Amino acid sequence: MSKLFWVLIALALLVLAILTYVAMSYYYSGFGGRIEPITPGNEDIERMQKCASSDDCVIVPEWGCCKCPTAINKEYEDKWSKLSERFDAYCSTRKVICKPCFGPSGVECIDHVCKLNNLGLE
Repeated sequence: MSKLFWVLIALALLVLAILTYVAMSYYYSGFGGRIEPITPGNEDIERMQKCASSDDCVIVPEWGCCKCPTAINKEYEDKWSKLSERFDAYCSTRKVICKPCFGPSGVECIDHVCKLNNLGLE
């Protein structure tokens, strides 16, 4: 076989190796850093936690990768879960160390704010 043939094969393998390296770097860097969680601002969280009675409150997974329980107004439960789905994609590309979560014994409306009843555990 001619020398040109082997040069073209070597060049094709080099291009393939470079493309593989770029694709793997993109994949393992969290999809190019383009997946970012959408988080509500503090004002939004405060609004979602407002309540008139304990019947208004529900327990949901906390915002973030660790998913400890928190309490919000049940009126915002669907919005909360849709927004928190963004964290699933984000967290799947990160190594996160979470503190232990304690299961709440219930939820209460205290001073018009939904709060967990943790029996003193936190």
